Amino acid sequence: MIDATLSSFERDVIEPSMEVPVLVDFWAPWCGPCKVLGPLLEKLEREYGGRWKLVNVNSDTNPELASSFNLRSIPYTVAFVDGNAVAQFMGAQPEPYIRAFLDRLIPNPGELEHRAARDALALGQQEIARQYLKNALALDPTNDGARLDMVNALLEGGEEGDARKQFDILSTDAEQQSGYEAACELLGRGEAFDAIVAASDLIAIGALRALQERHIDVPGAVSVVGFDDIPAASLANPPLTTVMQDTRLAGEVLVDSLLRSVQGEPVQDRVLPTRLVVRRSCGV
Repeated sequence: MIDATLSSFERDVIEPSMEVPVLVDFWAPWCGPCKVLGPLLEKLEREYGGRWKLVNVNSDTNPELASSFNLRSIPYTVAFVDGNAVAQFMGAQPEPYIRAFLDRLIPNPGELEHRAARDALALGQQEIARQYLKNALALDPTNDGARLDMVNALLEGGEEGDARKQFDILSTDAEQQSGYEAACELLGRGEAFDAIVAASDLIAIGALRALQERHIDVPGAVSVVGFDDIPAASLANPPLTTVMQDTRLAGEVLVDSLLRSVQGEPVQDRVLPTRLVVRRSCGV
C-alpha cells in the first residue's frame, strides 16, 4: 500500500495498472467508515500476494484528484486496469463484496498468458507470442480474445488455412456477443432495414452470424460494416467492410486525455484519421 498525490498519480496508479489491477482508495483522517475499509483493503492486498495493488489518496490534501472523480462522499474506491478507470464502489463494503469485486478484475492464468502474448506481439516477437497464445488457449479454450489474436498472428505469418481453422472454432460465446444479440433483437421487431453499421468488427461479425442463421443474404438484403479492421475481418463470410483506425494512436490519446482530466487541465476533442476498407459485406 502506498500514498499517491496528484504529481505521483501517473507513476503510482496509471503505470502499475498496465501490469496488475490498481485500487485507489479515497479517504480522509476524519472519516469513520474509511478507518474500517482501509485496514480491510490492506489485509486483502497482502492475502492476494501481488495480484493487485492498493493506493491511498487523502482527499483532503489532494482536492484536485478528488474533484476530478466527482467525489460526493468517502470512502470511494476506483479500480484501474490498463491505464483506465474500469469500476468503482462507494462506502465501507463488507469483505465478501470486495472479494467478488477483486475477482472480477484479476485475470485468470489463461488471461495472464494472453497478456504476455500481446506484449510479445507489440515487440514483434511472433514466435514467442504464438507460444503464449497456445498456452492461453490450453488453459482456457473459450478465450475468444486469445483465439482471435492467434488468427491474426497466423494471418501475418501467411498461414491462412490454419487461421481459418482457428476462426471457425471460436467458442459459441463469441456468437452471443452484443452484435449477435442486437441483430436478433432488431430482426425480432419485424422492422425493415438494409444495413448494419457496428462499433467494432467483433460486433459486426456477431451481427453477420445472426443474419446468416436466418438465411438473410449479406450483402444482397442487408449490408454490414464494422470498425477497427482486425485481420479476422477478412476471414468473415462474406469478408467484412470496415473502417481502419490507428489503435495505438487512439490508446495514446485516451491515456493523455485521462491524465489531463486528473491534473485539472482542459481536454481537447481529437479527430483521429481513419480509412474505409471496402470488402464484400457491403455489396461492392
